[in-house]
Amino acid sequence: MDHLKNLVKRVLSDSAFHRLKSWNQTMRNKVFAAQKITEMRYGDFVLAIPQNHLLLSFRDTQEYRDRNLAMTAKFLGEKYPEAQIVDIGANIGDTAALMATQVRNPLVLIEASDYFFELLQKNALQFPNKVNLLKVLIGD
Repeated sequence: MDHLKNLVKRVLSDSAFHRLKSWNQTMRNKVFAAQKITEMRYGDFVLAIPQNHLLLSFRDTQEYRDRNLAMTAKFLGEKYPEAQIVDIGANIGDTAALMATQVRNPLVLIEASDYFFELLQKNALQFPNKVNLLKVLIGD
């Protein structure tokens, strides 16, 4: 695929290449956003999740993937019960769901994507914790 990308880049002007690249990303985003939403139990919660989300495939191949995070949240929550837990790149709220299953610490959930932020808002309504949602991009 890199060979094709390099060939196209050599043939097109820089501006045409960047327009084509932008169009391609727009089309990929539209296809992704058009997928159906399904549900998945994660921790104590049932989350709305895109049907092609990687987390669904991890469930089948990495059945213990979430246990370390849940245990870490439990022990940190016990040690620092008033501390806020920050999740940068919260996506659909899957990590937050595991934390909310274990602790009642306030959660700060940060997600930049319009698409995922909408799902995060819906999923976060279930959490008993105080939740602060931020739709921002963290970067330099």
